[in-house]
Amino acid sequence: MICPILSVPFILIGLYQRYSGAIFFFAVLLGVFAYIICPLEDLYRHTLNFYYWEGKSISSIKLDDLKLNGIIVYLYQFMVNKEIPFDYIRLIEAPIVFLIFANIFKYKLEHTNTIYSSKQFFLRFIILFLFFDYLYTVSGVRYGLALSIYLYGVHFILDRRKKIKGCILVVFAALIHSSFFLLGVLSLILYSIDLNKRAAIILAIIVYVIFNILIIKFGYLLGTRLEWYFSSKSVVSRYSEMSFFGVVGFWLLKSCAIPFIYLLYKYYDKHSKWCKLSIVWLIISLAFIGNAVFFYRTWWVFMAIGIFLLLDIEKNIILKQSIIKIIIYCGIVFTVFNTLQYRAFVIHSRYYELVKPIPCILCDNYSLEWIKNNINDKGGYKGV
Repeated sequence: MICPILSVPFILIGLYQRYSGAIFFFAVLLGVFAYIICPLEDLYRHTLNFYYWEGKSISSIKLDDLKLNGIIVYLYQFMVNKEIPFDYIRLIEAPIVFLIFANIFKYKLEHTNTIYSSKQFFLRFIILFLFFDYLYTVSGVRYGLALSIYLYGVHFILDRRKKIKGCILVVFAALIHSSFFLLGVLSLILYSIDLNKRAAIILAIIVYVIFNILIIKFGYLLGTRLEWYFSSKSVVSRYSEMSFFGVVGFWLLKSCAIPFIYLLYKYYDKHSKWCKLSIVWLIISLAFIGNAVFFYRTWWVFMAIGIFLLLDIEKNIILKQSIIKIIIYCGIVFTVFNTLQYRAFVIHSRYYELVKPIPCILCDNYSLEWIKNNINDKGGYKGV
């Protein structure tokens, strides 16, 4: 509360020593970081949509608004008309998303035959965080939240055997981001198939071949996003629109998840629920590999599942230290280069405020007037 930046070493020590509450305070710290981040690119567009609802009643929200931005528009309408700044969504969302991941993480540790030392626990927590893709979660608002809720729903279905509650959470995730109507249903269908490694390879080829048929038949599940991501006019989904360095950076980040593919190849067990879910999302990712946006997002799901895959494999054995180190090194590479990709957010955000007490930080926010004066129509910082 007094100085967030100085709390970092104490929180890390608490995590290492497995103090109760350390993960919660770490999540709160992520929320404060998210509150300060500058509204650029997609975050800029979400901010404008937030202020669009100022002065409008809840009845003015139409079906097309829900198709485009999900049920989060109800939150926008409520907050903006109660004069609650948009920044508070990030303050609350980032901790919720991370705590959902952490809750699954803690459950997996509590329901295993393996006893982890403090160091082993801490290293696995580091893996959880490094592949969490914090910056994409904060800058995109909806997809990271929907992903965490989807995985929480799957966790209830697979681990806790509460299928009704799990299915409700999966549907709720789809209401936040419509792509999970298609991806969530597809993942559960593929999960129901009896998969071994050879069958998975064959299935990946089949799903890739029938991909266009699925989009034609069930594309409406994506809502208005179908035109945005899959039409011939789409710019964001084509690799040809990327620069050379953009393509290199894109595939470098994706390659950081290769150790999880190795774990699947080496230790795959079709009776392991998270092994099976991991290979399902690997299949889905390969099916969408021709579309840059959907491959990015489906690969993100595969990457996020990685730590739960690892913990499922370690139910009865501890993986070699060398494997854990390689995964951590890949996670560090992913985080560093991902941060470079989001360097504009880092450069122009008010991170100097982290030396202030949290109440002082929350007294300042990015107003609509500040945004109009500092952010251009394309979501970039003016003068850059």
